[in-house]
Amino acid sequence: MNQGRICDLEYPATSIEGAPTKHAFVYLPHGYTPNKQYPVLYLLHGICKDEREWLSPVEEIGRGECVHIFDRLIAAGVTEPFLVVFPNGRTCKQFTDLKGEVIGGVVIMTEAVKGFYAFEKELRADLIPAVEAEFSVLSDRTARAIAGLSMGGIQSVNIGTRCLDLFSSIGSFSCGPTTDAAQTVGARIRESGYPVKVFYLNCGDADALCYPIHRGLGCLRSYAGGAIGQFVYETVPGGIHDFVVWNSGLEHFVSLAFAK
Repeated sequence: MNQGRICDLEYPATSIEGAPTKHAFVYLPHGYTPNKQYPVLYLLHGICKDEREWLSPVEEIGRGECVHIFDRLIAAGVTEPFLVVFPNGRTCKQFTDLKGEVIGGVVIMTEAVKGFYAFEKELRADLIPAVEAEFSVLSDRTARAIAGLSMGGIQSVNIGTRCLDLFSSIGSFSCGPTTDAAQTVGARIRESGYPVKVFYLNCGDADALCYPIHRGLGCLRSYAGGAIGQFVYETVPGGIHDFVVWNSGLEHFVSLAFAK
């Protein structure tokens, strides 16, 4: 099977005081050429991790599987070739601080954790422009998607629906506490004037932290007033907070967002 490759991107994060240099990984599909423009997915990590979480095969079964998923979908003709950007999702001076804590379903708001909620500005002002300057990607919102696991799933729902001028497809895998309520998210979509192509949610029903949040989003489509094209809501029986759930969700989401 033809294999894509992972490369590096460095960019000044002007949204942070002092404009430090931040790093992201980028997946390029097999046969990538600057003579063609590609759709792009921004794929976000969890609370105690960084841009390496989806890619590193070290700590958990299933980590690193995403590259094989992308290669397989493209090779089988399920999707068009696409790029994937793996950023560090904290917009703060402490973006290298990986500590984070959730106690009793409450996210403890350290400065590093607060950075997750400020990432919208960096995404818009710094990261997307850097990606579009370095790689041959389509700049239309219909060719952009955002997705993430756990804290990245919170960001995808909350930030993604505030940035519907940038993204047309949203995927959230095991989104956790501080995810906006279905009524809030639906109203945001309905009032934005931008239709959502794909809105995908999944979670394991044995994920004690995130399943209640997931269950509360089940009625999202009814609040969006017809502004969501494909709404996919999946519960994984016996699923917990792990890459079994996240890789399954990622594969399904990408197959819809970038369907050939």
